[in-house]
Amino acid sequence: MFLFQLYYALMSFILSFFLSKTSINGILNRGEMFLFSTKQLRYFLNIPTEWNPIDKRVLDLGAGDGRVTKKLAAFYANVHTTEISQVRMEKKTLFSNLHYNPRKLLRDIYEAALRSNCSVLVAVVLPIDQYVEFHPSKRTNRADVRLKVKGNTIEQQASSLVENEFIPLGFQIVRWTKLPYLCEGDLNSPFYVLEDVVFLLHPMPTETLRLSSSNGFTYVSNEL
Repeated sequence: MFLFQLYYALMSFILSFFLSKTSINGILNRGEMFLFSTKQLRYFLNIPTEWNPIDKRVLDLGAGDGRVTKKLAAFYANVHTTEISQVRMEKKTLFSNLHYNPRKLLRDIYEAALRSNCSVLVAVVLPIDQYVEFHPSKRTNRADVRLKVKGNTIEQQASSLVENEFIPLGFQIVRWTKLPYLCEGDLNSPFYVLEDVVFLLHPMPTETLRLSSSNGFTYVSNEL
């Protein structure tokens, strides 16, 4: 195991002169991630036992190594994915997606979800630290827009994200939960654990949103 980790560390160092971290993981088949099990996903999405996946569709933005996508594929026969890393994209024949402006991305997602009348599953690592690996200008790793997220705790930042970003864009919060986001490690640690907050959102028409906001939203938190 140590020799494998040493090999990956050496190759990562050499390839880092030419490629991004995400692309390097794609070439070396590294960076495995785990967020939730199929059972946890069914519970969180409240999928009934009689659910038929044949005519169901899902779009996974930023599919990475595809392991999280496989969990979604258990409930959706038609799976579409995007990935910005050219290496990972070529391995899976995906579509590229730029996310250097997170607010524009959220707005586009809202408009597409509203047209399709579908829900949106968003996973965010908190505390938030915005980083753009593939900026179009190739001169910066900073996002063009900083999300209005404040607070010292994960719960405070999650609440701030809801109030300052999701609701103003037109999303209603169906439920949310906090999960450990497990990432494959390296020589320093066999794996890393990040705090991930997962939101289930549903797009609301603007006029409905105004009426609902005057009465207040109900946020449901479910621990998986």
